Amino acid sequence: MLLPRTPERIQARATYLTKYKVKKLLSLQNFTLASLHARRHQSTAKRARKILSSCFASGTSSGSVSPTRCISALLLVGTRISLRIFGVTRRRCGKRVGLEVPMVIASELKAGMAIRVEGEIYEVLEAESKAGTAKLGGVVKTKLRNVHSGRMWEPHFRPQERMEDLEVEQRLMEFLFSGGDSCTFMDPRSFEQIEIPRAMVGRAEKFLPAGMQLLVEFFEGQAINVVFPDIVEARVAHTAPPAHSQQDSTWKEATLDNGLEIRVPLFIGPGEVVRVDLRTGRYVERTRGERRRSA
Repeated sequence: MLLPRTPERIQARATYLTKYKVKKLLSLQNFTLASLHARRHQSTAKRARKILSSCFASGTSSGSVSPTRCISALLLVGTRISLRIFGVTRRRCGKRVGLEVPMVIASELKAGMAIRVEGEIYEVLEAESKAGTAKLGGVVKTKLRNVHSGRMWEPHFRPQERMEDLEVEQRLMEFLFSGGDSCTFMDPRSFEQIEIPRAMVGRAEKFLPAGMQLLVEFFEGQAINVVFPDIVEARVAHTAPPAHSQQDSTWKEATLDNGLEIRVPLFIGPGEVVRVDLRTGRYVERTRGERRRSA
């Protein structure tokens, strides 16, 4: 099925491909197709030719077509493609340009990667390969987070199942304030301010002091993830009496100075600084300075 030829869809696709080293192709005003070759799969080459032929048929009477429309069509083919083009200048005439949509197989997924599945962008939180039987084969269990909605998804993939591997841009941003449904960050170099949904920040918002600098990941110019440290420090505001049941006799409820409630050991008192795992929201340890002070 061909992509709908709406300017918005074509522009978004073309902008995405500029991150994968095809700026030279985009710089051409128009070009004509001379030859096309897709590695490994002849069926892919046939499909690409069919798509491109349709695009060129809708171009100008001279057979030229805009680069953005051609690139949109090529994105439907998930493999490495080399394309010979005729440019508008003698220097570029007959130049070979490589186009590639990076793909990754499920068995190579790792935490922190950004992928596109069924048209949606996800951050990989967990990925674990499970060996299967000779009949059923293995499976890759994953935990994904939708970067736009924040929705969690735990799909299972076949080890050789392919999906689009997204190349993200990391920028150092400074946290300013939070309000409503968003948190505001600023680029300290350009002073550009962006709003990031609170759902993307999660519980980490309570540990963000104004002026804290963090890495923010961007894809197609849109923030898709904020990289937080695994362990953060917070001061205990007050603690509750220990539970009476034998199972909970070594833990008690505590409220941190940011309002977050966690469970801490019995020896932790108000005013002490503790380390908290942001991924789980659980107590890790008391800071070394606090141990020396209480000793």
